[in-house]
Amino acid sequence: MPSSSQESADSATCSKIPAAAAAATSSQQSAHQHHDLVRQLSNLNVQPKLFKEEFRLTGCNMRQDCQHSLSLCRSHMLNKRPVLVRVEPEPTNPVDRNAIAFQVQLPEDVTWHTVGYVGVAKIPKVKAALDNGEIVEIEIEVPHYGHSATTPGYFSAVQIMKTNKWLPNDPTNEYLKP
Repeated sequence: MPSSSQESADSATCSKIPAAAAAATSSQQSAHQHHDLVRQLSNLNVQPKLFKEEFRLTGCNMRQDCQHSLSLCRSHMLNKRPVLVRVEPEPTNPVDRNAIAFQVQLPEDVTWHTVGYVGVAKIPKVKAALDNGEIVEIEIEVPHYGHSATTPGYFSAVQIMKTNKWLPNDPTNEYLKP
């Protein structure tokens, strides 16, 4: 676990992308319409109330591709290079057909790389925010190297800002096998 000074330093540098550009493809039209409304209100100097929640990446220490992407993401962010982030449903995920991935895109690459997943208890609230086009902005914290209970590796969190209050976590949500 990083020290609180390390957390502060990492949290201070985040990569941001407007949600209309980062919303999942299944929700793109409603997200676009919602983002247009937020922009119109902003032009009128009416600021809608926004709600932010942090999502620790899950599943990232079990996959080498996620670890590699987190390492590259950290390097880019520490060098002040932009890193785009999005949330993307994965209906063909072999573990959970309701899985929602966090993905990053690095400046020299057009490919989106998975860096982790939404925790199972938080999937319903993120899915609802995507479906309702409420996501306004997504930030990823600079990944840090640390240890989980069993595995060393890179870890991070994503903060999602949305209109309307977040639904509560659903501790009864379960993995749905494909």
